[in-house]
Amino acid sequence: MKFLLVRHGETEWNKLGRFQGQQDIALNERGLAQARETAQALATLKPTALYSSPLHRTMQAAEEISRVVGLPVVKEEGFKELRLGDLEGVTGQEMRDRWPQVYAAWRSDPATVAMPNGESLGQLQGRQHLVDRRGRHRQKVREVSLPSAAALRDVERHRARGPAQLTDQSERFGLRKS
Repeated sequence: MKFLLVRHGETEWNKLGRFQGQQDIALNERGLAQARETAQALATLKPTALYSSPLHRTMQAAEEISRVVGLPVVKEEGFKELRLGDLEGVTGQEMRDRWPQVYAAWRSDPATVAMPNGESLGQLQGRQHLVDRRGRHRQKVREVSLPSAAALRDVERHRARGPAQLTDQSERFGLRKS
């Protein structure tokens, strides 16, 4: 089985450096163009299944891929972004100012942090493992999945068996480890 993991395109909140979490923010024009480009690139890989978080931004990207590759989109609740609670809508600087202990813990050991009125990476991983168990019985499947950014980082962490390789978005939010 081969999984192709795709990140949704840009939103206005990405541009502004705001944490989205499970807020249902749409792709902006650049994000829609990125989704179209991604769909064209994936067409040559001939995927056999397409899964997406039900959040609007990921569904927009998944629907563009669906249109190009001719597969239906299966919404997967377990792929939703980390529920950031009180941090949804704030910037990295606002997080550092208003929740310095959470910020410090996130930088030193993100696996131990539960977001204020949100969830922890462990809770996110629990949702993902349910999704993973569903796919273990299939062979020779090429799936395209649009999980959350936190899920993508978790996959990177799992594959590398080391600390997360944080994305450019994390650096922009001031959360990248030095």
